[in-house]
Amino acid sequence: MNAATPKVFTGVDFSSRGFVSRAVKNNGEALFNAPAELKADRGIVLEAVRQNGRALRHASTGLKADRGVVLEAVKNNGEALFHASDGIKADRVVVRKAVRQSVDALYHASAALKSDRGFMLEVIMENWNALMFASVALKADRGIVIEAVAQSGEALRHASAALKSNPDVVRVAIQKAGGALKYAAPALKADRGFMIEAAKRNGLIIRFASAGLKADRGFVLEAVTQNGRALEYASAELRGDRNVVLAAVQQCGLALKYATTGRGGEKSLKADCGIVTVAVRNYGAALAHASSDLQADREVVLEALNENGSALRYASPALREGGLEAYARVTLAAYSTPFRVFVGTVLCAARPAPACLGRGGCHRGGLHMLNSHGVHHATSFKKRIAEYAGVQMGPRLALIAKVAARTWTW
Repeated sequence: MNAATPKVFTGVDFSSRGFVSRAVKNNGEALFNAPAELKADRGIVLEAVRQNGRALRHASTGLKADRGVVLEAVKNNGEALFHASDGIKADRVVVRKAVRQSVDALYHASAALKSDRGFMLEVIMENWNALMFASVALKADRGIVIEAVAQSGEALRHASAALKSNPDVVRVAIQKAGGALKYAAPALKADRGFMIEAAKRNGLIIRFASAGLKADRGFVLEAVTQNGRALEYASAELRGDRNVVLAAVQQCGLALKYATTGRGGEKSLKADCGIVTVAVRNYGAALAHASSDLQADREVVLEALNENGSALRYASPALREGGLEAYARVTLAAYSTPFRVFVGTVLCAARPAPACLGRGGCHRGGLHMLNSHGVHHATSFKKRIAEYAGVQMGPRLALIAKVAARTWTW
């Protein structure tokens, strides 16, 4: 156990029991300066280790074998067990007390205790890290290891090679922490059936899959369907597979970042309008990973803005610096045009005015006058008129209105 060198006090009388008693109550390490007879004084040493467990190192050999003194020391600092006698290091009660204060204290316990299945099981049930200090035999004990990995998948790192190849043990570990798969045996990480089962629970376990599985279309599809970001770890060929990438961006739009050129030297899937549209609908900021052509595509950018207004920063300069706003204003102009001009030029010019507009319907006031026909009829009329104008009603119109006024507040 590493510990700082005790401070040497000069010019003071450490031969006085009263003085030493006061000193160790303030700083247990002051016991270092006491004469041998006071280092063997149980009362003095108890005061010292209660203040600082590490002061046990300065106690006499006899007191290092004193169960009561060592118990007080490890209650303050578990690793004070290092300074205890060999007999005390085999004491179940003392070691349990030390380990509760610091699991690293188990390193100093006797080999017999670290090989005691009952004792180690009790300790591991309280702290899975204790498996690190178990005997080789216990690290190969299925029951012991499952108890540890059920608490934390990370405990798998301390298991024997045989248990790292055991599907049941590894399954328990990765259910607790997917990253624990990195400790599994290579053969298990190449087992298609086992890995597909694991990917259905956590797609990102693809990180630890064998190179062969990362190029396995069926396995990769399972992984990206569960977590689109798994695409990052697929083979270069599958990151250029349209169906694989589409499945990934449907689950997580950000997966577009990992798409590559299509098979056979086709254009990059980041330039595929269908894939990019799905991606930005799911995650607007995925626009950052689209091709420059699609970042300049008005419809794609509007889809991105509909999910996240801040996605505008990734649009082309032309759209970002007024182009999109100008389009939105032109589009909305039809809704602010006097009804007579709007209907006369758009609706009535296309076909006879619907009879449901009423007598002289094409010569009445603005769109708001349709409300006089009732909410249901007004909405129906406005939708029909919008269709003639080539403008969709609903959320898209609301989005265009926000773009025109530059008032989005996502």
